[in-house]
Amino acid sequence: MDPLLVRDDTGPDESAGRLSVASTGPRDGVSIVRVSGEIDLVDARRLEHVLRMAVVDAAQAPAGHAGSRPRLVCDLDGVEFLGAAGLGVLASVVVSARTHGVELVCFTVRRAVRQAIRLTALDRALALIPSDVA
Repeated sequence: MDPLLVRDDTGPDESAGRLSVASTGPRDGVSIVRVSGEIDLVDARRLEHVLRMAVVDAAQAPAGHAGSRPRLVCDLDGVEFLGAAGLGVLASVVVSARTHGVELVCFTVRRAVRQAIRLTALDRALALIPSDVA
């Protein structure tokens, strides 16, 4: 197992709202958090904790290239539902990332997830890239 891979040990189940989070990195100035399942009120705090820890880890890691900012990539391809609580988590993590000098990038192929982020104007604060073209 990759020593940089950290898995959320609660895993997907009914009591956890079927949310799964896995984080990797930082490596070459990039940390990755893969999220799948439903991001709702039940799991929002857990996701926020993982993302905030990833921001801090990315900020403290050596830069990948001279002059480049550390980057946190949030892979939302597996997200089936992004509720208001999940959008609030993303907004909070945007502020944390800016405070720590970390660029936040979100990937998703799901139109509904992209649309929710755009409707709340979060796409102005973070890089939102459709993963089917990335």
